[in-house]
Amino acid sequence: MAEILPYDLTYCYDDTLRPIPNNPTDMALAVQHLLEAAANPRVLTADRVRQLGRAGIYRATLGELDSAEALLNEALALAGALDKARQNVVLRLRLGQVYQWQRRYLEADRLFADEIARCRANTRLADYLDFALQHTGKCQFDQGRYEAAIACFREALALREQKGVAELVASTRYALDAAQRRQWDSAAG
Repeated sequence: MAEILPYDLTYCYDDTLRPIPNNPTDMALAVQHLLEAAANPRVLTADRVRQLGRAGIYRATLGELDSAEALLNEALALAGALDKARQNVVLRLRLGQVYQWQRRYLEADRLFADEIARCRANTRLADYLDFALQHTGKCQFDQGRYEAAIACFREALALREQKGVAELVASTRYALDAAQRRQWDSAAG
């Protein structure tokens, strides 16, 4: 289970569907805390992987993309030795987000497609399919491929409604609405 950090790690989404931290200072302090914890030689490798992964996605949210990429790659290298398929999916999706925000769309698209295929093929990973679809949809959105984004968001929404997690459903509905507005605006404009 992830350590509860005493920082405001909440965020909202901008009109490009990117998370904007509500308190960047707290998020930066959380990154520092996580990196200090990961550097402790007594920390188990699995915990170090989680700490590096969380620090990586927080750094990405703060716009520190090169650092985020390095942290996520370090976490993936450690996680590979643990053979934790579920944790690897999460880390690869986070890395795909970084590639997307770096506008390395070919790499992001390939990584997201691989994770969707992995989630569809392995019942142990099926719980992450909605996340893979959501991230793929956001990447398609960034590339102006609104029809493809809408299809991903609709499938993710159906899965999330089955899960019954209100926060996830709301996030996907927000993304779907944004993609539909953009599609309509681009068709009208």
